[in-house]
Amino acid sequence: MEMVKKIGRLMEGCSFDYAICGGYAIDLFVGYKTREHGDIDLMLSWDQKQLAADYLHAKGYEIYEMLGGGKVRHMVHELSDERRNVFGMKPGCPLVELFETGEENVYWMRFHHDGQNDPDYIEFLFNDIHEGMFIYPRAEGISREKNKAILERDRVRYLAPEICLLYKSSELDRDGYIADFEAAFPLLDAEQKSWLAEALRAAFPDGHEWIERLEKK
Repeated sequence: MEMVKKIGRLMEGCSFDYAICGGYAIDLFVGYKTREHGDIDLMLSWDQKQLAADYLHAKGYEIYEMLGGGKVRHMVHELSDERRNVFGMKPGCPLVELFETGEENVYWMRFHHDGQNDPDYIEFLFNDIHEGMFIYPRAEGISREKNKAILERDRVRYLAPEICLLYKSSELDRDGYIADFEAAFPLLDAEQKSWLAEALRAAFPDGHEWIERLEKK
């Protein structure tokens, strides 16, 4: 898990809390590299958005906001408040190509899903963390105590696997998402399985294929 170590070194001395999420978080939970990952994502709270962008910019990264529809905006000064997906990219990063749109500071983005060896591209995902609770943004009423939502292994913080899997649960056709569930499932404790099953029931009132396995005794 060399990428995780590189991120740890990069973030040494930062003044904000973060947690690795996505597939790398599953790796940290199980303790080994489960598969290849396209990029690395870090979860932060909304109130640390500008701090994170300023920190990466000082490290030589250019900061972009994802606008949807394949467009991104190069952020010259302060970030806007409403965009959840922000990334930092070093010049020459092979994962990303940018193309002019004719709009000032706005580009078409092409992402190459070839895997990542260096932290020259880092995506930030912002969430509400309120009164000690992590708030899941895609369905009402789903939350998790912060001390259960953010775990740690070898001094690296990561988003708990049950929350990572909840995010992945709506896109099971994405490469690796089912594999992430299969890797994490045997190591989830009873409380984690119960929380995920209840969260899936709230997010998918018509049912979800993982619920039965999570509740099977």
